[in-house]
Amino acid sequence: QELENLKTNYLTTQQIRHDMKNNILCISELIQAKQYDEAEKYCARIGENIEQAYSYVMCDNVAVGCLINAKIAQAKKIGINVKCMVTASLKEYESVELCGILGNLLDNAIEANQSDIEDRLIDVSIYDSQGITIFKISNTVDRSILYGNRELKTTKVDKKNHGLGHLN
Repeated sequence: QELENLKTNYLTTQQIRHDMKNNILCISELIQAKQYDEAEKYCARIGENIEQAYSYVMCDNVAVGCLINAKIAQAKKIGINVKCMVTASLKEYESVELCGILGNLLDNAIEANQSDIEDRLIDVSIYDSQGITIFKISNTVDRSILYGNRELKTTKVDKKNHGLGHLN
């Protein structure tokens, strides 16, 4: 399901880019015809579509890039600020496995930021350091998750189906 959503987001982005030339032509014609209100409405409709499929980050692994962009959009939609930097090459990684791991980490960061925390932020950095690819995802917390939970056990009610991500 997640992979299908990523494919849909990627195709939507490609379609929007393709349509931009015609949209700009239409806006230009509306302005030349002094139809300013209509041009403004047209721009607003285009803006809604672009926000839906905005690419916040580009990387050389399309599936991973789509996943990160979808998760950033999800976080922004609920008022979480996101900083993201991907400088490492990810094309050699298995997309399904990497998307599973990153998706879990980003879902956890988004969930952790849904409480009443001030300055909600998720910071994603993927970079190379001394021949090793570093994946760093951090988020704002109101207190350390290790406080009273040194084994990092899940705090969710459904313990059977949660708390397994860090074992992968």
